[in-house]
Amino acid sequence: MKRTTLFYLSTISLILGSALIGWGIGKLFNKSCEGLLIGIGAGLLLNAMVSYRTHKKLLAFNKETV
Repeated sequence: MKRTTLFYLSTISLILGSALIGWGIGKLFNKSCEGLLIGIGAGLLLNAMVSYRTHKKLLAFNKETV
């Protein structure tokens, strides 16, 4: 499996996992739509932080980016 495929799969799973967690929390408070949006936002934020860290590590070792 290529690194780019692995990166895309991890991105999708991170966003979907955060969305499902937000949806579940939203159902507890009878506001599942708002919970879903918060979960997707948290997933995108986590994805951005992980991508930035990976990019910085690859630059530190002068390797090709993903």
